[in-house]
Amino acid sequence: MLQTNRLLNTTSLFASLLGFFLLALHFPTLAESQPQKLESNVKKIVMMMNIVNKEYHEGIAQGKIINAAEYEESRIFLEQALGRYQTLVEGTTPNGKQDALANQFSSLIIKIKNKEDPGVIQSDVNAINSGILKKFNIKLSQTPSEPVSLENGRTLYMSNCKVCHGIQ
Repeated sequence: MLQTNRLLNTTSLFASLLGFFLLALHFPTLAESQPQKLESNVKKIVMMMNIVNKEYHEGIAQGKIINAAEYEESRIFLEQALGRYQTLVEGTTPNGKQDALANQFSSLIIKIKNKEDPGVIQSDVNAINSGILKKFNIKLSQTPSEPVSLENGRTLYMSNCKVCHGIQ
């Protein structure tokens, strides 16, 4: 009886482990490699910074707010991009000092708060994006690596954009 219980426990453990490994093989995205995850995170930050630039251009003209919603979105996207960047570099800067890119983010926050010229903001966004790509040795392609999915775009818009921009 004792041997039968041990055999059942061993068989059960083996079956569980086998099931886990088969599941992991079936869903390779569960085991996304660190370089792929880093590249994906860096690209998201760059995309968010490009949105900062676009929203700011639509929200500010000659130091005045012309579209409050767009201006506010530029600020929100900038905060989110900075948060993602800080998560990426967490623990890599000695004694808690900010690195040069974090300082550029801080400077950009002030410039946006002061409603500086959109051309200045664009220049700063481009400098930050270039710095992030260089720091993490990521190259951006102008051509998507996978075919564009309109359904995926629709889903992303409905979950992230329609609250502010409505259904179009």
